[in-house]
Amino acid sequence: MKTSTITTKNKEDHSSLKGTLYFVLFVGSFILVSWFAVFFLYLSRI
Repeated sequence: MKTSTITTKNKEDHSSLKGTLYFVLFVGSFILVSWFAVFFLYLSRI
């Protein structure tokens, strides 16, 4: 009985961490794309 609750908890933690990874990758790529967009805008105005 105790082992089934432990394995269920591990699966929930794994899926939660996978969602966190996707969110962090999404936010990081958004920041990177925004930075390059502003950088190229700056270069075009020099």
